[in-house]
Amino acid sequence: MTSGRRDSYGALALAVCALLFQAIPAGAQNFSRILDGPAIATGSSRSVNWVDADGDQDLDLYVTSGGSLYELNEYYRNDGGGVFWRDTTAAITLDSLRADGSAWGDYDNDGDPDLLVVSWYGEVNAIFENDGGGAFTRVTTGLPSTTGTFSEGCAWVDADNDGDLDIFIANSGSGAFRNNIFYRNDAGTYAQVTGEPLVTDNTISRQGSWADYDNDGDQDLYLANESNFPNHLYRNELIETGTANFSDIDGGDATAAFQESWSASWGDYDNDGDFDLFVANWSGQKNALYRNELTESGDATFSLIADQDPTLNGGWGTGSNWFDWDNDGDVDLLLTNGFTTNPVNTRTNWYYRNDNGVLNRNTTHPTASDAAWSYGASFGDYDADGDLDVAVANWQGTGQANYLYRNEADVLGNAWLTVKTVGTTSNGSGIGARIRVSANIGGNDVNQIREITGSDGYCGHQLRAHYGLGDATIVDSLIVNWPSGQTQVLTNVGVNQLLTVTEGVTTEVPLDMGGSVPSRLQFAVAPNPFASSAVIRYALERPSRVALAIYDVAGREVRTLVSGVQSAGAYAHEWDGRDTRGRALPSGVYLSRIEVGDSIREGRKIVLAR
Repeated sequence: MTSGRRDSYGALALAVCALLFQAIPAGAQNFSRILDGPAIATGSSRSVNWVDADGDQDLDLYVTSGGSLYELNEYYRNDGGGVFWRDTTAAITLDSLRADGSAWGDYDNDGDPDLLVVSWYGEVNAIFENDGGGAFTRVTTGLPSTTGTFSEGCAWVDADNDGDLDIFIANSGSGAFRNNIFYRNDAGTYAQVTGEPLVTDNTISRQGSWADYDNDGDQDLYLANESNFPNHLYRNELIETGTANFSDIDGGDATAAFQESWSASWGDYDNDGDFDLFVANWSGQKNALYRNELTESGDATFSLIADQDPTLNGGWGTGSNWFDWDNDGDVDLLLTNGFTTNPVNTRTNWYYRNDNGVLNRNTTHPTASDAAWSYGASFGDYDADGDLDVAVANWQGTGQANYLYRNEADVLGNAWLTVKTVGTTSNGSGIGARIRVSANIGGNDVNQIREITGSDGYCGHQLRAHYGLGDATIVDSLIVNWPSGQTQVLTNVGVNQLLTVTEGVTTEVPLDMGGSVPSRLQFAVAPNPFASSAVIRYALERPSRVALAIYDVAGREVRTLVSGVQSAGAYAHEWDGRDTRGRALPSGVYLSRIEVGDSIREGRKIVLAR
């Protein structure tokens, strides 16, 4: 690819803006809004996905555009460290689909994620097969690719646990376009399912959110409906009967209300081992937080949490996401607002910090103070510094830029773990896999659960599971329950790493040699800022391969300080503000980055002030 390799954004060096922010005081958290690259594109943006589309281990960004005009979707390739370039030659950007939802999953089980895009206006949906390395081919045959719909959200799901990905599409049209669509995958051939309640309820739907809410080993569905239709909870009967049929059940408070619901997100906000539910409502209606009572009562029904802010206040909710922004060991919440009937009426998004199971709204947080008309949002660690960044798709006419925020929570020093799943007997993406991580945080044994999902909230998606670990120095156990029924258990897992777990394959746990595992390297830079020289210090608990280098704000390596194997012990290396050739570098912000083995990466900003 050459013509799309560098467009008018130049190198799109997002690291420039990210590095211009000074360190955050201990105990605080903040986000830097990036004003370059993917954030400056304007259009009728709807869905946003973080995904490693080209297989280079860092997260790329995909954004759909769904207005009445035939706008092109956007694909931003990550060259590492958060330096993006817009690829305008890939097939996933060339079909002007007037798209809404999008989701990624390895539907052909060949080792790379493929793309599902659904359209409104009665147009056909699309599957793009990933050919590897970021190249795609549009599939033009078969039911999912030849059916015209009025579709909103979509999801990949292995409903029958047979190792290939089925498709669910939520529709909001009328007449023949109203019923939702469920395609069952049979060895690569899709057949449309009829007769099941999830496709016959004749509701106006925005999004279907999948999770194993009753902890029985199969994927269930919560359907968010607008126009004051009741929401539905469909229990998968696969484990009970051997067949993936669905029952429309009474979910307590979660199915009792008649609402204008757009988005639903599963997350264990109280860390009790079952998935709770947040529902984003539109048209000024109050939103809803439902606690799953499975652990407390043995009955997987839902109770409205009526005394917390997410339920006390109403807005124009469009999207929702659970994720641990400050890496303290519990999931926080982002609610996007928008799509008002007044085109000039922008809304602010809402951010809730989780404080031991109580969600407190922060109105000064940048993600909650920037006015927007937002649709989907997605989180992912695009700069590989261990905290979750967020992209927000905005649409107000065709003139509002999207938002990209770089998370600065790494300065808090909290540990973290990100898990990528590779299915072998299960589907290749591991969609439906449940991962439980146990660690001691703040003197307490904390268990956290996540599932790899085929969609996340309305018009958002990513395929990795992220865990904040606070002051934990090690993950005591990591348990993966695969859709195939297999279970893998890892113990003494080092923190601060992206860990790939492959189904049925013994995972070499990085930095686990039967002894203590360094959760951090005690990596420090002083003085900072500096005029003549700074000393970079770290400690190794055993012999390791070490790479220590200095980068400029464009992500270019300007000085290598260490490259090779070092013995256990404490180290101090001086940087005199010069590059590899001995030339004095100009004043500004730089990044010192250390890599230990294949698993630990840490960075610190350095301000050179001559």
